[in-house]
Amino acid sequence: MEDYKLLYENLLADYNRYQSNAEMKIQELSKKNINMENKLNSISNIVEIGKYINSSISNEDFILKINDLIVGILGPAYSAIYLVENYNNSVANIRSLKQSKYVKYFQNNQEFRLNSATNLNDVESKEEIHSAIGAPIIIRGKMIGYIVAEHTHINFFTDEHMKLLRSITTQVAIAFENYNLYKKVEELAIEDPLLAIYNRRFFYNEVERKIRMDKSKRFAIVMLDIDNFKKVNDTYGHQFGDNVLIFFADKIKEHLNRGDVLARYGGEEIIMYINDAHDAELVYNRMEKMRQDIVDDYMNIHGITASIGISFYPDNGDKLDDVIAVSDKMLYRAKEIRKNIVVSSMKQ
Repeated sequence: MEDYKLLYENLLADYNRYQSNAEMKIQELSKKNINMENKLNSISNIVEIGKYINSSISNEDFILKINDLIVGILGPAYSAIYLVENYNNSVANIRSLKQSKYVKYFQNNQEFRLNSATNLNDVESKEEIHSAIGAPIIIRGKMIGYIVAEHTHINFFTDEHMKLLRSITTQVAIAFENYNLYKKVEELAIEDPLLAIYNRRFFYNEVERKIRMDKSKRFAIVMLDIDNFKKVNDTYGHQFGDNVLIFFADKIKEHLNRGDVLARYGGEEIIMYINDAHDAELVYNRMEKMRQDIVDDYMNIHGITASIGISFYPDNGDKLDDVIAVSDKMLYRAKEIRKNIVVSSMKQ
């Protein structure tokens, strides 16, 4: 009987050891599964972050969208992106690195995590901040800014938050590169690369848009052609000819008002949309003053002058093409008369 009792106790002890080991293994596997799920979630978040950020680069408010994303992913009370001054003035909602209260932590281009029982916020009117994390935005080895997240709770941010913030800064760096490229492509699509003024296609689109917005608004179309340009180009070379074109574009800009639109129509022809054309005589006088300024400049010694034609909407047509055709007709009438004059469809 004693032998059976001993056997039972041994079997029970073995069973308990086996059960204990099994439970430990199950707990280990469970922890591994949880870690794996967290890693998969992190990877998924990183992928989604990249998609979201890069889908927003054409939007001027894409910084706001990134901040919304940071709040959604990391759960901070506040988020901000700071850039070194003059890095990218075309991006809206960017703050200067020097204006941040965390600027002293930016010195070594390192990540930081702060926790404080006292308020980290130096603005009394705002909610108290007791924890913050920051990570640098690095582009080609150069620090161009920081992303900072803040929370009202102390010890809110964990190592996992820091990993995600690090991933976000990488995606934001890529987004800034893409944004800069997007803006360059956008500029090439609407600007003449030599004269740094709008191209013909953009001019048409912009003026058509203005007409759709207000069909009753009177405006003027001005066509300007550089007299004797081909002769000067052949005599002095294309580089000199390019300088002449640039001079004309810069000179015309001095005579444009807010709301006017300037574009290269083709070759040496330049076209203008004059926004304020309620008085045809005033438009004529403005263009005459511009022509005289061009003539008075040193370019006149080479026989370079300007012939100008003016037409008006809706006086000369209710379609842009018709108004431009009249302006073109006025331009060539100026050239037929004696060049270097202004001819207006409302003053003949």
